[in-house]
Amino acid sequence: MNDTLIGWQNQGYDDNDWRPAVTKGTPPALPWKTLVERPFPQWTNSGLKSYCDESYLKTDGKTIATGFLPYDARITAYLKVKAPAGKLIGIQTDQYHGWLDFNEGPANRAEYLTKEGLNEFETYAWMSGNNVIYTIPDGVELIDVKYRELGYPSAFTGQFQCDDPFYNRLWMKARRTLYLNMFDNYMDCPEREQALWWGDVVNQSGECFYTLDTVSHALIRKSIITLVKWQRADSTLFSPPSRIWNAELPQQILASIGWYGFWNYFMNTNDSATIREAYPAVRTYLGLWKLGTNGLVVHRKGGWDWGDWGTNVDIAILDNCWYYLALKAAIPMAILSGYPQDTAAYVTHMRSLETHFAPTFWQADERCYRSTKLTTPDDRANAMAVVSGLATPDQYPGILHVLNTQTFASPYLEKYVLEACCLMNADTLALKRMKTRYTDMVNSRYSTLWEVWDGLKGGTINHGWNAPNTILSQYIAGLSPLQPGWTTFQVKPRLGGLTNVTQHVTTPHGPITVTHDYYGRTFIMHLSIPPNTQAHVVLPTTQLNHPSTTLRLNDTLIKPQDPFILKPGTYCIQVTTVDTN
Repeated sequence: MNDTLIGWQNQGYDDNDWRPAVTKGTPPALPWKTLVERPFPQWTNSGLKSYCDESYLKTDGKTIATGFLPYDARITAYLKVKAPAGKLIGIQTDQYHGWLDFNEGPANRAEYLTKEGLNEFETYAWMSGNNVIYTIPDGVELIDVKYRELGYPSAFTGQFQCDDPFYNRLWMKARRTLYLNMFDNYMDCPEREQALWWGDVVNQSGECFYTLDTVSHALIRKSIITLVKWQRADSTLFSPPSRIWNAELPQQILASIGWYGFWNYFMNTNDSATIREAYPAVRTYLGLWKLGTNGLVVHRKGGWDWGDWGTNVDIAILDNCWYYLALKAAIPMAILSGYPQDTAAYVTHMRSLETHFAPTFWQADERCYRSTKLTTPDDRANAMAVVSGLATPDQYPGILHVLNTQTFASPYLEKYVLEACCLMNADTLALKRMKTRYTDMVNSRYSTLWEVWDGLKGGTINHGWNAPNTILSQYIAGLSPLQPGWTTFQVKPRLGGLTNVTQHVTTPHGPITVTHDYYGRTFIMHLSIPPNTQAHVVLPTTQLNHPSTTLRLNDTLIKPQDPFILKPGTYCIQVTTVDTN
């Protein structure tokens, strides 16, 4: 950019020669049309900051100046130089070429064309990466470089800590990944589409409740309303909703409107207004889905017939699981929204799936779920059978074997594999699998989690659908809402061999903090419960009713209860078990 209006931004600039401003009309007149009020505060702005470190490499008639950021960040880049007119300076991050292997194209960059003398410039559009690279041609004197970090206006109030540094580092990388993929919208990645892929939002929104303050809820609401307002006349929903993309991903849309999407938002926020606004689109979309003569879901290809990255995706099983979860959420949404008449059809379809799912897909000799189109059981499909509730406890041993031996899931559906392990009380396996699958990411130099398991070879190194922090917070630490808005919540730790776990969550009623400690055969829980809520506490022991087990609440010996129901306050629960061997 060659800036010829010197000092135009300053208060004393003489603009007498400027033409008068032209009235273009009052909204909703063109060019404004209907304006939408911003639903959350403006971005956080760090101000200009010095880089953590800088390096300089002189080569081929130019100097490569690199400013190192403290982590992968969303930034605008600043420079101050003294130069002759007409020198072209390039500005980009290390992620500009970072996903060319994905056969897409370069990310954002900026160029600045100098004027004679002293030049100061800050990029107008944000970019993201781990460091910023300035290409300075010979003849230009570089005086200073800085950066400005921008972010969604939410605070890191959630916290997870345990006695294994691996999971602490993983949780922090997941937090950084989540935050960097939040801005004016949720996005899959900040380097590539920057788009509202709703499959990603399902995982991201679940993370927000354990990671950020309640300001983060507004971005979820905006995402919900954006999705349903772009519903087409044929009742299909598609994501990312825009004029340059119109492909429906049926399984992602079922996930979005279902148990882990819209309904999970309501359970964590108690925002019934958003559900009532969204439900009419949900009911018409669900009307597109049909059951076949076999009592199971008729597959819909949509605009992109996609279930997950990778191979061996058991689409038929995933169709039924996602549809079942969508129906499970639609029943309370219909009642809440004033459409109780819709629930009968939803219940009928759920009963049909419950009746026909296992006879069709359960391979008794192999002790796993598998459709006949595949020869190897899919870990995704078996996990989704568990989290949907279509699998039965007698099938868990076989399913656990699949989850212990098969690793087809991408980071997108890995979240549900880990959740299934926890739901089957195999929290040790969940932590083991988490460590195996995420070791390369945790040990890498990047501060974010990746789109696929092999990093830049197949995708981005910052992708919003990673959700290990949800598993660590919701299942390992054991905090989850039982009633909308956390008015009643559960504390059910599944420690998987860890001996110390702390979790802090910000809810609409205030903060919840819990710490779990094992000292030999003594388990101690410290719990802080905010006003206007109650906790259902389930202790991690099978010996609660053993005659030699002692149980104390705030140093008072009490009789065993499962679960405890505790009112607002601060508690210390201590249980000591005996060796029954």
